[in-house]
Amino acid sequence: PLLQDTFVAAGISVGFSPLLCILFVATRMRALQITQQMGAPPGWAQDCMLICVFGTCVQALCCLVMPIFVGTASKVDDEGNPDYDTRPMIIAYAVTCVKYVALLSLHLGLITICVAVFSMTPETAHSGGRFIQGGRALFKALATVLLIFLLALMFSSAKVIGMAVKLAIESCDRIFLGVDITIKHAALGVCKGYVCIKDLVIHQPDKEIVYERDEKGAVVSAKETGNDLEWKNDYILKIKTVIVKINLYRLLTTLGKEFELENLSFSGIHANIEKPSTNMKAQDSNIDYLLNHIDSLGLVPAEEELTPEEAQKKAEEEAKKAKEDAEKAKEDAEKAKEDAE
Repeated sequence: PLLQDTFVAAGISVGFSPLLCILFVATRMRALQITQQMGAPPGWAQDCMLICVFGTCVQALCCLVMPIFVGTASKVDDEGNPDYDTRPMIIAYAVTCVKYVALLSLHLGLITICVAVFSMTPETAHSGGRFIQGGRALFKALATVLLIFLLALMFSSAKVIGMAVKLAIESCDRIFLGVDITIKHAALGVCKGYVCIKDLVIHQPDKEIVYERDEKGAVVSAKETGNDLEWKNDYILKIKTVIVKINLYRLLTTLGKEFELENLSFSGIHANIEKPSTNMKAQDSNIDYLLNHIDSLGLVPAEEELTPEEAQKKAEEEAKKAKEDAEKAKEDAEKAKEDAE
Protein backbone atom coordinates (compact mmCIF):
# COMPACT_ATOMS: atom_id res chain seq x y z
CA PRO A 1 0.00 0.00 0.00
CA LEU A 2 2.82 2.43 0.80
CA LEU A 3 4.45 1.93 -2.62
CA GLN A 4 1.12 2.21 -4.40
CA ASP A 5 0.13 5.40 -2.55
CA THR A 6 3.56 6.87 -3.26
CA PHE A 7 3.29 6.36 -7.01
CA VAL A 8 -0.30 7.60 -7.06
CA ALA A 9 0.81 10.81 -5.34
CA ALA A 10 3.72 11.18 -7.79
CA GLY A 11 1.29 10.68 -10.67
CA ILE A 12 -0.92 13.48 -9.39
CA SER A 13 2.06 15.82 -9.09
CA VAL A 14 2.99 15.29 -12.76
CA GLY A 15 -0.58 15.98 -13.91
CA PHE A 16 0.56 19.35 -15.28
CA SER A 17 2.96 17.71 -17.73
CA PRO A 18 0.51 17.35 -20.66
CA LEU A 19 -0.63 20.96 -20.22
CA LEU A 20 2.98 22.13 -20.15
CA CYS A 21 3.76 20.20 -23.33
CA ILE A 22 0.82 21.79 -25.16
CA LEU A 23 1.89 25.27 -24.00
CA PHE A 24 5.50 24.67 -25.11
CA VAL A 25 4.40 23.42 -28.54
CA ALA A 26 1.98 26.33 -28.94
CA THR A 27 4.74 28.81 -28.10
CA ARG A 28 7.04 27.17 -30.65
CA MET A 29 4.31 27.20 -33.33
CA ARG A 30 3.61 30.88 -32.66
CA ALA A 31 7.30 31.69 -33.17
CA LEU A 32 7.37 29.74 -36.46
CA GLN A 33 4.16 31.43 -37.63
CA ILE A 34 5.47 34.99 -37.33
CA THR A 35 8.96 34.21 -38.75
CA GLN A 36 8.08 32.14 -41.82
CA GLN A 37 9.20 28.88 -40.19
CA MET A 38 12.63 30.33 -39.37
CA GLY A 39 12.46 31.54 -35.77
CA ALA A 40 12.18 30.14 -32.28
CA PRO A 41 10.69 31.28 -28.96
CA PRO A 42 12.70 34.00 -27.20
CA GLY A 43 15.66 32.75 -25.18
CA TRP A 44 14.16 33.84 -21.90
CA ALA A 45 10.95 31.95 -22.71
CA GLN A 46 12.97 28.81 -23.40
CA ASP A 47 14.68 29.22 -20.01
CA CYS A 48 11.26 29.46 -18.37
CA MET A 49 10.31 26.18 -20.05
CA LEU A 50 13.30 24.55 -18.35
CA ILE A 51 12.27 26.06 -15.02
CA CYS A 52 8.72 24.70 -15.39
CA VAL A 53 10.10 21.24 -16.12
CA PHE A 54 12.33 21.57 -13.07
CA GLY A 55 9.39 22.48 -10.81
CA THR A 56 7.32 19.53 -12.02
CA CYS A 57 10.20 17.08 -11.63
CA VAL A 58 10.97 18.31 -8.13
CA GLN A 59 7.38 17.78 -7.02
CA ALA A 60 7.36 14.26 -8.39
CA LEU A 61 10.77 13.51 -6.88
CA CYS A 62 9.65 14.73 -3.46
CA CYS A 63 6.66 12.42 -3.58
CA LEU A 64 8.94 9.47 -4.38
CA VAL A 65 11.75 10.20 -1.92
CA MET A 66 10.08 11.71 1.14
CA PRO A 67 8.34 8.49 2.31
CA ILE A 68 11.85 7.23 3.13
CA PHE A 69 12.15 9.94 5.78
CA VAL A 70 8.60 10.30 7.10
CA GLY A 71 7.54 6.65 6.82
CA THR A 72 4.23 7.34 5.05
CA ALA A 73 3.18 8.11 1.52
CA SER A 74 3.11 11.73 0.43
CA LYS A 75 -0.16 13.65 0.43
CA VAL A 76 -0.78 16.15 -2.33
CA ASP A 77 -3.24 18.98 -2.71
CA ASP A 78 -5.49 19.62 -5.72
CA GLU A 79 -2.59 21.17 -7.66
CA GLY A 80 -0.21 18.29 -7.04
CA ASN A 81 1.92 20.06 -4.42
CA PRO A 82 3.34 17.65 -1.82
CA ASP A 83 2.10 18.16 1.73
CA TYR A 84 4.06 16.46 4.52
CA ASP A 85 4.10 16.29 8.26
CA THR A 86 6.89 18.77 8.85
CA ARG A 87 7.28 18.35 12.60
CA PRO A 88 10.94 17.19 12.42
CA MET A 89 13.02 20.37 12.20
CA ILE A 90 15.40 19.44 9.37
CA ILE A 91 12.62 17.97 7.23
CA ALA A 92 10.52 21.08 7.92
CA TYR A 93 13.27 23.30 6.54
CA ALA A 94 13.98 21.18 3.48
CA VAL A 95 10.41 20.31 2.52
CA THR A 96 9.11 23.86 2.96
CA CYS A 97 11.92 25.34 0.90
CA VAL A 98 11.67 22.78 -1.90
CA LYS A 99 7.88 22.96 -1.95
CA TYR A 100 7.68 26.72 -2.39
CA VAL A 101 10.63 26.96 -4.76
CA ALA A 102 9.04 24.34 -7.03
CA LEU A 103 5.66 26.05 -6.74
CA LEU A 104 7.06 29.47 -7.67
CA SER A 105 9.18 28.01 -10.43
CA LEU A 106 6.19 26.35 -12.03
CA HIS A 107 3.71 29.23 -11.82
CA LEU A 108 6.10 32.05 -12.62
CA GLY A 109 7.45 30.07 -15.56
CA LEU A 110 3.93 29.46 -16.89
CA ILE A 111 3.02 33.15 -16.60
CA THR A 112 6.22 34.21 -18.37
CA ILE A 113 5.67 31.77 -21.24
CA CYS A 114 2.10 33.00 -21.69
CA VAL A 115 3.43 36.57 -21.86
CA ALA A 116 5.97 35.46 -24.46
CA VAL A 117 3.25 34.01 -26.71
CA PHE A 118 1.53 37.41 -27.01
CA SER A 119 4.56 39.70 -26.84
CA MET A 120 7.06 38.06 -29.21
CA THR A 121 7.74 39.73 -32.56
CA PRO A 122 9.65 38.55 -35.66
CA GLU A 123 12.65 40.54 -34.35
CA THR A 124 12.61 38.89 -30.88
CA ALA A 125 11.65 35.36 -31.99
CA HIS A 126 15.14 33.88 -31.69
CA SER A 127 17.15 31.99 -29.11
CA GLY A 128 19.18 35.01 -27.99
CA GLY A 129 18.91 36.71 -24.63
CA ARG A 130 18.94 33.56 -22.51
CA PHE A 131 19.72 34.11 -18.83
CA ILE A 132 20.53 30.47 -18.09
CA GLN A 133 23.82 29.65 -19.71
CA GLY A 134 24.13 25.90 -19.25
CA GLY A 135 23.13 23.48 -16.53
CA ARG A 136 25.62 24.82 -14.01
CA ALA A 137 24.06 28.29 -14.11
CA LEU A 138 20.60 26.75 -13.66
CA PHE A 139 21.58 24.83 -10.55
CA LYS A 140 23.46 27.83 -9.17
CA ALA A 141 20.38 30.02 -9.53
CA LEU A 142 18.14 27.38 -7.94
CA ALA A 143 20.57 26.92 -5.05
CA THR A 144 20.51 30.67 -4.45
CA VAL A 145 16.72 30.69 -4.33
CA LEU A 146 16.71 27.75 -1.93
CA LEU A 147 19.17 29.55 0.34
CA ILE A 148 17.06 32.71 0.34
CA PHE A 149 13.96 30.73 1.30
CA LEU A 150 15.84 28.90 4.03
CA LEU A 151 17.14 32.13 5.57
CA ALA A 152 13.71 33.74 5.29
CA LEU A 153 12.14 30.83 7.16
CA MET A 154 14.81 30.83 9.83
CA PHE A 155 14.55 34.53 10.60
CA SER A 156 10.79 34.91 10.26
CA SER A 157 9.35 31.76 11.76
CA ALA A 158 9.32 31.78 15.55
CA LYS A 159 7.95 28.26 15.50
CA VAL A 160 10.79 26.81 13.45
CA ILE A 161 13.53 28.50 15.49
CA GLY A 162 11.68 27.62 18.67
CA MET A 163 11.81 24.01 17.56
CA ALA A 164 15.57 24.35 17.23
CA VAL A 165 15.80 25.78 20.75
CA LYS A 166 13.62 22.97 22.06
CA LEU A 167 15.73 20.26 20.43
CA ALA A 168 18.96 21.91 21.59
CA ILE A 169 17.80 21.88 25.23
CA GLU A 170 16.43 18.35 25.06
CA SER A 171 19.56 16.99 23.38
CA CYS A 172 22.03 18.21 26.03
CA ASP A 173 19.98 17.48 29.15
CA ARG A 174 21.61 14.15 29.92
CA ILE A 175 25.06 15.60 29.32
CA PHE A 176 24.85 18.46 31.82
CA LEU A 177 22.20 17.34 34.32
CA GLY A 178 22.07 13.56 33.97
CA VAL A 179 18.27 13.61 33.64
CA ASP A 180 15.76 14.19 30.87
CA ILE A 181 14.24 17.59 30.10
CA THR A 182 11.07 17.89 28.04
CA ILE A 183 9.57 21.05 26.56
CA LYS A 184 6.09 21.17 25.11
CA HIS A 185 6.56 24.34 23.08
CA ALA A 186 9.27 26.93 22.43
CA ALA A 187 9.22 30.05 20.27
CA LEU A 188 11.85 32.62 19.40
CA GLY A 189 11.12 36.20 18.38
CA VAL A 190 14.22 37.33 16.52
CA CYS A 191 13.03 40.91 15.99
CA LYS A 192 11.83 41.33 19.58
CA GLY A 193 14.71 39.42 21.11
CA TYR A 194 12.87 36.99 23.37
CA VAL A 195 12.61 33.26 23.89
CA CYS A 196 9.36 31.83 25.26
CA ILE A 197 9.40 28.27 26.61
CA LYS A 198 6.18 26.52 27.63
CA ASP A 199 5.77 23.55 30.00
CA LEU A 200 9.41 22.82 30.85
CA VAL A 201 9.76 19.63 32.91
CA ILE A 202 12.94 18.30 34.55
CA HIS A 203 12.36 14.58 35.12
CA GLN A 204 13.61 12.34 37.89
CA PRO A 205 16.87 10.35 37.61
CA ASP A 206 16.09 6.80 36.51
CA LYS A 207 19.22 4.82 37.47
CA GLU A 208 21.01 4.49 40.81
CA ILE A 209 24.54 5.90 40.73
CA VAL A 210 27.11 5.76 43.53
CA TYR A 211 29.45 8.75 43.66
CA GLU A 212 32.79 8.55 45.44
CA ARG A 213 34.49 11.65 46.80
CA ASP A 214 38.05 12.44 47.82
CA GLU A 215 39.23 14.05 51.04
CA LYS A 216 38.36 17.52 49.76
CA GLY A 217 34.80 16.46 48.91
CA ALA A 218 35.18 16.48 45.13
CA VAL A 219 33.58 13.69 43.09
CA VAL A 220 36.26 11.36 41.74
CA SER A 221 34.16 8.52 40.30
CA ALA A 222 30.60 7.58 39.48
CA LYS A 223 29.47 3.96 39.29
CA GLU A 224 26.05 2.94 38.00
CA THR A 225 24.62 0.02 39.97
CA GLY A 226 21.99 -0.86 37.37
CA ASN A 227 19.14 -0.56 39.85
CA ASP A 228 16.10 1.46 38.88
CA LEU A 229 15.10 4.35 41.10
CA GLU A 230 11.53 4.71 42.26
CA TRP A 231 10.00 8.10 42.99
CA LYS A 232 6.57 9.24 44.06
CA ASN A 233 6.37 11.83 41.28
CA ASP A 234 7.97 11.71 37.84
CA TYR A 235 9.49 15.18 37.91
CA ILE A 236 11.87 17.36 39.93
CA LEU A 237 10.76 20.70 38.57
CA LYS A 238 7.89 21.96 36.46
CA ILE A 239 7.77 25.46 35.00
CA LYS A 240 4.71 26.60 33.10
CA THR A 241 6.35 29.52 31.27
CA VAL A 242 9.91 30.79 30.91
CA ILE A 243 10.51 34.10 29.13
CA VAL A 244 14.00 35.40 28.38
CA LYS A 245 14.36 38.91 26.93
CA ILE A 246 17.71 40.25 25.70
CA ASN A 247 18.80 43.62 24.36
CA LEU A 248 19.36 42.91 20.67
CA TYR A 249 20.57 46.43 19.88
CA ARG A 250 23.38 46.21 22.42
CA LEU A 251 24.25 42.71 21.30
CA LEU A 252 24.56 43.81 17.67
CA THR A 253 26.35 47.12 18.29
CA THR A 254 29.00 45.42 20.42
CA LEU A 255 29.35 42.52 17.93
CA GLY A 256 28.37 40.02 20.59
CA LYS A 257 30.88 41.22 23.19
CA GLU A 258 28.19 42.48 25.59
CA PHE A 259 25.08 40.53 26.51
CA GLU A 260 22.35 42.37 28.39
CA LEU A 261 19.52 40.36 29.91
CA GLU A 262 16.52 42.65 30.16
CA ASN A 263 13.99 40.24 31.58
CA LEU A 264 13.92 36.72 32.97
CA SER A 265 10.44 35.62 34.02
CA PHE A 266 9.17 32.34 35.45
CA SER A 267 5.55 31.44 36.09
CA GLY A 268 3.89 28.30 37.36
CA ILE A 269 6.91 26.85 39.21
CA HIS A 270 6.42 23.58 41.09
CA ALA A 271 9.42 21.87 42.70
CA ASN A 272 9.41 18.31 44.00
CA ILE A 273 12.22 17.22 46.36
CA GLU A 274 12.26 13.54 47.32
CA LYS A 275 14.57 11.40 49.43
CA PRO A 276 13.87 7.67 49.35
CA SER A 277 15.79 6.81 52.56
CA THR A 278 15.76 8.20 56.11
CA ASN A 279 19.56 8.25 56.34
CA MET A 280 20.33 11.95 56.44
CA LYS A 281 24.01 11.37 55.73
CA ALA A 282 23.30 9.55 52.46
CA GLN A 283 23.20 11.82 49.44
CA ASP A 284 20.41 9.98 47.63
CA SER A 285 17.76 12.66 47.11
CA ASN A 286 16.81 13.68 43.58
CA ILE A 287 18.54 17.05 44.05
CA ASP A 288 21.70 15.29 45.25
CA TYR A 289 21.78 13.31 42.00
CA LEU A 290 21.72 16.53 39.98
CA LEU A 291 24.41 18.20 42.08
CA ASN A 292 26.64 15.13 42.08
CA HIS A 293 26.38 14.79 38.31
CA ILE A 294 27.24 18.45 37.79
CA ASP A 295 30.14 18.10 40.25
CA SER A 296 31.42 15.02 38.41
CA LEU A 297 31.69 17.13 35.24
CA GLY A 298 33.85 19.65 37.05
CA LEU A 299 31.26 22.40 36.66
CA VAL A 300 31.09 23.17 40.39
CA PRO A 301 33.85 25.63 41.29
CA ALA A 302 36.23 24.35 43.94
CA GLU A 303 36.54 26.19 47.23
CA GLU A 304 39.42 28.60 47.32
CA GLU A 305 42.28 27.59 49.61
CA LEU A 306 42.79 29.99 52.49
CA THR A 307 46.11 31.54 53.31
CA PRO A 308 47.60 30.77 56.79
CA GLU A 309 46.49 34.20 58.04
CA GLU A 310 42.94 33.72 56.70
CA ALA A 311 42.75 30.21 58.15
CA GLN A 312 43.90 31.44 61.58
CA LYS A 313 41.39 34.29 61.50
CA LYS A 314 38.59 31.91 60.53
CA ALA A 315 39.56 29.50 63.34
CA GLU A 316 39.54 32.34 65.88
CA GLU A 317 36.09 33.46 64.71
CA GLU A 318 34.74 29.92 64.97
CA ALA A 319 36.24 29.50 68.46
CA LYS A 320 34.78 32.84 69.57
CA LYS A 321 31.37 31.89 68.23
CA ALA A 322 31.52 28.49 69.92
CA LYS A 323 32.45 30.18 73.25
CA GLU A 324 29.55 32.61 72.94
CA ASP A 325 27.16 29.76 72.18
CA ALA A 326 28.41 27.83 75.22
CA GLU A 327 27.99 30.85 77.51
CA LYS A 328 24.51 31.46 76.17
CA ALA A 329 23.58 27.83 76.72
CA LYS A 330 24.92 28.02 80.30
CA GLU A 331 22.90 31.15 81.01
CA ASP A 332 19.77 29.54 79.61
CA ALA A 333 20.33 26.48 81.81
CA GLU A 334 20.78 28.60 84.95
CA LYS A 335 17.70 30.63 84.13
CA ALA A 336 15.67 27.49 83.62
CA LYS A 337 16.92 26.13 86.96
CA GLU A 338 15.88 29.33 88.77
CA ASP A 339 12.47 29.24 87.17
CA ALA A 340 12.05 25.65 88.26
CA GLU A 341 12.89 26.52 91.90
